[in-house]
Amino acid sequence: MSITSFAHYSNDDNINQYLKILKENIYTCMEWSKQSYEEVVNMPVQRLNDYLNWKHNLEEEKRKLMEERTS
Repeated sequence: MSITSFAHYSNDDNINQYLKILKENIYTCMEWSKQSYEEVVNMPVQRLNDYLNWKHNLEEEKRKLMEERTS
């Protein structure tokens, strides 16, 4: 790890931004998956991110299909 990256990740603004995004992702996952807070926060971070990406793509595909059907 270089000093530059250490400085970047130890910067309070960056930490606060990361925590804000993480909190939003946790609540989004809870809403989409209908899981409890404890279940979601116990997920590995990569699994949480993978789930959110998968669900986002799925919802986007559904939206496009609905648009095609109404056109």
